[in-house]
Amino acid sequence: MSTPTNVVTQILERIHVMPEEEVPLTAAVGWVLANDVRALVSHPAYDFAAGDTILTARNVITPTSVGLIAAAGVGTVCVFRRPTVAVLTAGDNLVMLDRLDDVRAGDKVVSSNSYVLPVLVQDAGGVPCNCGIVGSDPASTHHVIESVLGCDLLVSTDAGGAHDPLRRVFDMMGADVMFDDALESTKIPLVFGMLDDTPWLGLPGDPAWTVTAFERLVRPAIRKMCGHLAAH
Repeated sequence: MSTPTNVVTQILERIHVMPEEEVPLTAAVGWVLANDVRALVSHPAYDFAAGDTILTARNVITPTSVGLIAAAGVGTVCVFRRPTVAVLTAGDNLVMLDRLDDVRAGDKVVSSNSYVLPVLVQDAGGVPCNCGIVGSDPASTHHVIESVLGCDLLVSTDAGGAHDPLRRVFDMMGADVMFDDALESTKIPLVFGMLDDTPWLGLPGDPAWTVTAFERLVRPAIRKMCGHLAAH
């Protein structure tokens, strides 16, 4: 599969903004407005009258915005829902921190990606769903993937080769792989596809490359889903 001129742009074109939802004003900091906010009452200190537009759609609600919106008499706002992002790490040699004895014995390695990826997802504006670690057992991996197909985005690690155990399970489940190559001007491998209606981004397993790939593609994808106009 050849590398497109601009992989990130082409992949992001297939990522959609999340549906709108109403949330209480006090819980809306950091969310992106889906609709304009119009004042319900006048407020002399802010110099607006009832009916005026005080904040337009696609603006991020800040603490200062909360005061402005409250002064306008508005208690709930229409925002873009934050995406639920399933995070799946793969590797028979990986363990969580509760198995440090195996790491000290030299038998296993701490799965740092299982910790950093959920934090990065949350920092980007998504709601992480940490699915843990899967090994080479296809049935177990199939069950884990199937259980998170209701999520808005699926992010996995170490699924870069056609013969990789995780990749084989995705293939068996009918994933439509649209890109399987290195990101332009890098050696970082990346997989992008759709599993049913769920976008899937397969990142490299190397922790440094995982974070780089996340910043290059996953963060812009999550921000787009959240309604942000800028990728970063």
